[in-house]
Amino acid sequence: MKKRIQDLKQSFLCELKTAQKTKELEELRVKYLGKKSPIQALMQDLRSCAPEERPEMGKLINTLKQE
Repeated sequence: MKKRIQDLKQSFLCELKTAQKTKELEELRVKYLGKKSPIQALMQDLRSCAPEERPEMGKLINTLKQE
């Protein structure tokens, strides 16, 4: 799961560098933070993580959302 979080962050940062217009930035926000976004999928997958891993994974996902 850590690898998925890191890959998602890298993908977002690459797309962010190429976004130049406000509309493109809004599309990125929706793509990564919307209801059917990869970040929401990670939050759903958090349920299947081992209980001892959940706090760490939750922190990583929340940090990604805030960035």
